[in-house]
Amino acid sequence: MAALPELVLVEDLLDDEELSLRGITRSGIPCNVSVHRDGQEALEHLLDPTALPPTLVVLDFNLPRFSGLEIV
Repeated sequence: MAALPELVLVEDLLDDEELSLRGITRSGIPCNVSVHRDGQEALEHLLDPTALPPTLVVLDFNLPRFSGLEIV
């Protein structure tokens, strides 16, 4: 059996995180979701050689520490 897709959600606002997670759940597509609150935390996860590579990254551009544009 294939592994579930890995989705990385980078969002600092709780309301937007909740809305995004609700949409992901309602899509009906099973996946593993990791949530990160700022650009630094997201970069650390994305560059971690032990972490599974993400299938999709949902990235807010207005983030603390590193903006989404700096991550891209």
